[in-house]
Amino acid sequence: MFETQWEIVQKFVFACKSSVCILRVPDSVITDEFKKDFCVIDACADFSPFKPFLSVISQNFDEKLLDYVEKNGYSVQKESFLSFLKTGLAALRYDIPLANELVYEQNRFIQTIVELLRLLPEKKYLILNSQCLSKESIQLIKAVEKSDVKSKFAFCFTSEKNDLDQTESEKFLEEYSSKSNYLHLMTKVVSIAKDKTEYKLIFDLPPEKQYETVFKALRNNRIFMVLEQLKDFSLWVSANFGKFDFEENEKRQLSLELARALYSCSLVDEAILYLNDIVDTQEEDETAGVAFYYLAMAFAFKKSISLSQKYYVLAEKIFQKEKNLNYLALDAMLDFHIAKRISAEDTMAKYQRALDLLRQQGFWNNFISVSVETCE
Repeated sequence: MFETQWEIVQKFVFACKSSVCILRVPDSVITDEFKKDFCVIDACADFSPFKPFLSVISQNFDEKLLDYVEKNGYSVQKESFLSFLKTGLAALRYDIPLANELVYEQNRFIQTIVELLRLLPEKKYLILNSQCLSKESIQLIKAVEKSDVKSKFAFCFTSEKNDLDQTESEKFLEEYSSKSNYLHLMTKVVSIAKDKTEYKLIFDLPPEKQYETVFKALRNNRIFMVLEQLKDFSLWVSANFGKFDFEENEKRQLSLELARALYSCSLVDEAILYLNDIVDTQEEDETAGVAFYYLAMAFAFKKSISLSQKYYVLAEKIFQKEKNLNYLALDAMLDFHIAKRISAEDTMAKYQRALDLLRQQGFWNNFISVSVETCE
C-alpha cells in the first residue's frame, strides 16, 4: 500500500532508537494529523535559552527538578535555574562571569539541563522550524543524543538554505546526513536567508506581552550565556526599538537590559548608545547607577581609562546612596583594575577593599580572579 509522506515520517520517528531524530522535510508533511502524536514546540516562537529544552523543562515543572538543582547545580548558576523554573525570568547574577571560564560555564549549563531532562516523564516532542536554533541549542542536541534521556525529540528542518550563507544548522545537518536518525524528504532546495523573521511574531502580541517577551528573552539568554542567540536577538531589538509602544519607564529598563546584552556579546559601542540614553535623563536611581557602571566597564574595555574613572565615580556615588552592596563590590573591583599605579600604598588599599567587598558578597570567582591576577 502506498504510504503518504507524513506516514513515512511518523513511522521513522516511532522506530528511531535515538532520543534525537532529525527530519529534513517539506512543510506540507507536518499536518495536523501528524502533530497529534506529539507535544509540539515552534522554535520560531520560542525565545527561551537553549530552545526548546528549557521550555520543555518549564512545561514539566515540579519539585523534583528544583530539588535536583538545589543539590547538584553549579553554585553560581543555581539561582538562575531556580528563578527561571519558578517564574520564567532568570534572577540577576551580580558576579561578573570570567572570560576564561565561559566555555566551562556553558558546559555546566548544558550538563544540568541534560540531567533535568533525564528526570522528566517520557514524551514525544516535535520541534518545528528547527532552522531557527542557535549554536548553543545544537550543542545541547548533541549532548541529549549521547544521554539516556527517556523522551524523544524530533527536530523538523522545513527549509534549506543556499551554501553561500552556511549556518550552524546547515553544518549540523551535513554532519548528521549519514546517520540512522536522519531522514531527508526534500525534493527541491528552497533558498531562504536567515533574516530573523521569527522575531516579527513579537509584534503580533499585545503591547504588555511584547515588553515581557523581549525583556525576558534578553535577560534569560544573557544569564544562561546563550550568546549567539542573544546577539542575534539583541541586534533585532536594537533595529526595531523605535517600533515598540512601551511606557517611558519600560523603555528605560529595556534599554538597560539591551545594553547589558550587547555588552555581553562584545558589542561595546552599541551598548554605550543605550547606556547614554539612560544617564541622559539625569535621574540618580539604581538604573542610572548600573548604567554608569557599565559605561565605566565599556570605556575600560576601550582603554579610555579617564572616561572609565569618571563613570566609576558617578556609579559609586549612587551605589553608596542606594546602599547597593552587590554593585559596590563590583565597583571596587573595577576601581582596582583601572586605578593608576601611583603608589604601592594606594594600590594595596584598593586591592584590599575590592577583596573585602567581593568576599562579603560571596563573589568567589571574582575574588579569586583578583587575587590570582595580583599574584601573577
